Amino acid sequence: MIDIIEIILITTSLLSFITTLVLFGCYKLRKSNCKNDDDPKVSVFLPFIMKMKSI
Repeated sequence: MIDIIEIILITTSLLSFITTLVLFGCYKLRKSNCKNDDDPKVSVFLPFIMKMKSI
C-alpha cells in the first residue's frame, strides 16, 4: 500500500516539475521573441502624447 502512495507522489511531483519547466520555457521564448515591438505601454501612452502635442 505504501508503494502505491509513493508511486503516485513521485509521478505527480514529476508531472508538476515538467509542466513548470515547459511553462518557464514558453515564457522565456515569448520574452526573447517580442523584443519590445508590441510594448503595451507605448500603445497606451502614444495617443495621449499625440493629444498633448496638438494642444
